[in-house]
Amino acid sequence: MKIGLDLINLSSLADGMGRFAGQLVSGLSQMDRENKYFLFLNAQISGDFGVGTGQFKILKIRVPRKRMLPWNQVYFLSLSWALPPLDILHSPVSLSPLVILRRLKKIVTVHDLAFKLFPETASRKSLLWWNSAWPLCLKNVDHIVADSQNTKRDLRTFYNVDENKVSVVYPYSSISAAPVADDTLALLRSKYNLPDRFLLFVGAPHKRKNIDSLIQGFHIFKHATALPHKLVLVGPKGWALESLVAQIKRLRLEDDVLITGFVTDGDMALFYRAAELLIYPSFYEGFGYPPLEAMTMGAPVLMARTSSLPEVGGDAAVYIDPFSPADMAEKLERVIRDVEGSNELRSRGRERAGQFNMARTIRGYLDVYQRVSAA
Repeated sequence: MKIGLDLINLSSLADGMGRFAGQLVSGLSQMDRENKYFLFLNAQISGDFGVGTGQFKILKIRVPRKRMLPWNQVYFLSLSWALPPLDILHSPVSLSPLVILRRLKKIVTVHDLAFKLFPETASRKSLLWWNSAWPLCLKNVDHIVADSQNTKRDLRTFYNVDENKVSVVYPYSSISAAPVADDTLALLRSKYNLPDRFLLFVGAPHKRKNIDSLIQGFHIFKHATALPHKLVLVGPKGWALESLVAQIKRLRLEDDVLITGFVTDGDMALFYRAAELLIYPSFYEGFGYPPLEAMTMGAPVLMARTSSLPEVGGDAAVYIDPFSPADMAEKLERVIRDVEGSNELRSRGRERAGQFNMARTIRGYLDVYQRVSAA
């Protein structure tokens, strides 16, 4: 098969979409020796994809700096005549092109439908585009891949998509679980001024991440115990950061909460290893990379029993009520004080994380490609 990967709208490999795209391309390059792939890429990041086999051809697309337009739609409409002879066009990080003047089969990956549940976190222009384009996209593509059973259910709820048109293929964690030397962890602590014992949260400060309830729960935890733990918030400094900082000051937690900003993947693995545990009270996730990465690195995980998160955690996590800061505080203390239980969580977490591996993900996508091609 000749398969096109529509990655034109991707501007970085550092965010969630970029990480997923990098894992997909890397996995396909390692596991597939039969099909030929054409990568349609923003020229600015085309060099970031290290594909060393002749099966991959990179087509560099000059995307204007202004990013208010969905440039993949413009490209595939205006240059349909110039496309290579593709059998399938897969859009892993954005809506599939709505109009292509060429006969080929189309696949789209849907990571989540957060804009339907939390529209206040998106701009008015984005909502207008998504609410008009997604129904057309889902109707016109030949097949849909969802990151989780929860996203598949959301597709049925909001768009009445036939369940036979949707396959669930779980992503995987590419973080290495190799042992980390003590001096490496010491360097990390020095670089970020990390406390000796800390609780970790990873994610952008969006409303659906529920960080305000986490801070309230941590406040209760600090006042109810004599434990020395601090809270470390890792992630890009998004639009809600100012209100979080105000909340931290109001609760007088300035000396107990550290906000690091963005952290590279290499350092992120060390954060998981150094942390006492990961707490993840998010209301909604299409999949949930941080809990999987934390389990991979042997950190106990406390997380909400919401959306797709139980699919990731299984029986290897402690579940918290995301609407109850008191429940978060009580379970934080319980896990920290129960050393034997924490060690059991670490063991079960590593075993659970092993189920989300590259081979399983790539075999899932190759199966979808094969079925769509044969249909």
